[in-house]
Amino acid sequence: GETTDPGTTNPSSEGDCIQATLPDILGIGKCLGNDLNLCVDDNTALPGLLSLVNCTVIGVIHNLSGVNALLTIKDILVAIVDKLLPSVGSLLTGFLSGQAGTSSNITDNACRGQIKLGFPNSLGKCIDDTLLFCADGDTVDTSIIESLVKAVACLLTDLLTTNPGTLIKQLICDVMMATKALFGTTIVGNMAHKAITGAMCKQET
Repeated sequence: GETTDPGTTNPSSEGDCIQATLPDILGIGKCLGNDLNLCVDDNTALPGLLSLVNCTVIGVIHNLSGVNALLTIKDILVAIVDKLLPSVGSLLTGFLSGQAGTSSNITDNACRGQIKLGFPNSLGKCIDDTLLFCADGDTVDTSIIESLVKAVACLLTDLLTTNPGTLIKQLICDVMMATKALFGTTIVGNMAHKAITGAMCKQET
């Protein structure tokens, strides 16, 4: 019988693909729909990963209140800003560190089990053993949400390094539009928000 080194996988028609599992919380599974294979080839991973980021952000915003939502997706916002607009980084970090969470109410706090995603191999490092899971029907707490956001922020950081393109700008613009209300009316919040949207959103003339 043939034996292969357990550390390597045989190349297959799918290219370098691994199957990763994420907790299905905050309606993310429903939001993703059929977008579950993120590695058809090197280029098509991008839209799938972007919808994962988008679904995560939207899920958090819809299910947590104001400041809590903002603090929960902090890693995603910081990943974006550090990579693309370092000058705004300290503004954003300063703004976020001044915010205090209020309550930990989660509107849709039912876990729907797990979502299996096909991932490009290179991103496997983001889905590690720190990711928390829940069983179908369990009540979701903030630690599960935070661990998912951490994994998604890691994917996004990787993505921003390899694909600093238009699609990414569109995603960031969407995220910023979705989070506008969360930045509140403070001067710093407004400045940070304006700086990011100004750089990322196509200006309508």
